[in-house]
Amino acid sequence: MQVLWNQSCDKLNRKSVPISENELVDLYKLLPCWQIQCFENARAVRKLFSFASFKSASLFVKKLTKIQDEQNH
Repeated sequence: MQVLWNQSCDKLNRKSVPISENELVDLYKLLPCWQIQCFENARAVRKLFSFASFKSASLFVKKLTKIQDEQNH
């Protein structure tokens, strides 16, 4: 799963068109398997959020924040 996340980050970093909702959902499905290292790729995460202009984006952000908080404690 970490490999899938890294591939997704790489793809986002190269992407010049808005991310699709399907792509966001695919990343969302990886969230439960994330390790704290995932947050090191802040550029990809920022790009993801800037492309995500639909309702699932807010759910994604909430879940991301919750996981980050849990991993920091």
